[in-house]
This record gives sequence, structure tokens and C-alpha cells, in this order.
Amino acid sequence: CDKIITQLEKNPYVYNQLLGDEQAHFLLRSTCTQLPARPLNTRLSLFQRLWSYLSQHDQLNASHYITWLHVLQHNRAPCADFKKFLDEFNKLNVNNEYALTDIYAELLETACGAGDMQQATALLAEMRSHDLPLTMRHFNALLWGHSRNHDLAGCRSVLDNMNAAGITPSAETHSLMVCAYLENDDNAKATEVLSQFHGQFNDSQVVRMLSSLLHVKAPHNEELIKQLVRELPKDFTVGTEVPIPLRHLCVELLHNG
Repeated sequence: CDKIITQLEKNPYVYNQLLGDEQAHFLLRSTCTQLPARPLNTRLSLFQRLWSYLSQHDQLNASHYITWLHVLQHNRAPCADFKKFLDEFNKLNVNNEYALTDIYAELLETACGAGDMQQATALLAEMRSHDLPLTMRHFNALLWGHSRNHDLAGCRSVLDNMNAAGITPSAETHSLMVCAYLENDDNAKATEVLSQFHGQFNDSQVVRMLSSLLHVKAPHNEELIKQLVRELPKDFTVGTEVPIPLRHLCVELLHNG
């Protein structure tokens, strides 16, 4: 990644020879999601360098901006100024491609993933001004936010509000609560939720729950890890190759866990 970006920075006219649009977008995603052995600052630095290049040469489109938010979410990093993001995004004139509800949901997930509840509150206020209803996705994002702030009471309050709004918690919601309990050193509650909803989680939810181990300061509970691994769907681990998401998690645990 560094070599390619360096070549682009030195000679901006080799863009089409080196990458092209599709490959550049792939590289943009990869810098922050496919380098599990590298620390966060290194990953974000590569991303920012490539983003700067693409911006200077008018190569950015709406998909790149969504990727930007996904990269921040993957790395639990904040969006420094969501209003600036919206201004830049709206200049692309893509209202038909990306609904306003989706953009605000992505921004809310980014803010909550970084534990920035002040920004989350500002986003919710803007959503109200646009008469956008709260959905399961928004409530799930708020669970993330309270968890990041070590506020389990806040998480339970979100669940209460979901029920009051007539929204039944999903497997996604339950997996987020397992993450919340794990990252806040409540293994007993995490085990309880896992047992209650055994067999209902998909592979990405289980991998995310396992990824919470990266953010647990206390010694890992081996039995709880085994319980999590047993939740992986059988078709996810068929064959002799370790699935890439699980491989990345193992590498990250080795280097940064």
C-alpha cells in the first residue's frame, strides 16, 4: 500500500496505469480493514494519504464517502465534523442513490462506534428536524455508544426505549449486548445472553463478538471464548482454510490484543 501511494504522490499522472477507479476504491478500503497486524495510526495514515490524492484529482464519488465511514467504524475512530461530511457528500448530488435515512444511520453508527455521544445527540436532533423515524438500526447504534462509554445502564435504557417504541430486539441487538458485556467485564451477563439466544447469530455477528476481546483489559475467560466459537455457523468453518475474517481477527489479537 505504501509503495503504491508513494508512487501516486510522486507522479500523479500514473493513476490510470497503476490503479484505475475500481482498484483505487479497493485499496482505500483495504488500507484500514485488511492490515490487522498494523496499528490504528498506520492504517489511518495510509487511508488519509490515498484519500488526499483522490480528492486532489477529483476521483471521489459517493461510494468513497460511505467507505470513509465504514473505515472509521471498523477502527472505532470518530468523524471529526459530521456537518462538513454532509456538506461534501451533498455536493455530489446523489440523493437518489443514498437515502438521507441511510446517511444519518451511517453517521450515527460512526459516532457511537467511537463513543462520541455528544455527536450522536446532535445527529439525533438533526434527524428529528428532518422527521426521520428511529429504527432498529439507530437503537443498535446507541447501544454501541453507551457500551463504548462503559455505561451498561445506558444500554439497558436503550433496550427499554426499543420495547416502548414497539421494536423487538433482533439477533444483531443481542450480539451487540454480548459485546457490551464483554467489553465492560461482565462475563456472567455475556454468557447468559449467549446461552439464551444460542444458534441465532450469523458469522459476522460472532466474529464481532470475538473482536470485543481486543478491548477487554481483564484476562480472557477461556470457557467464554469456547462458547463464542461454538456459535460460529457450521458452513462458516467448512474446509481446511481458516475464513479470512477469523484469520484477520487472530492476527490482530496476536499483534494488538
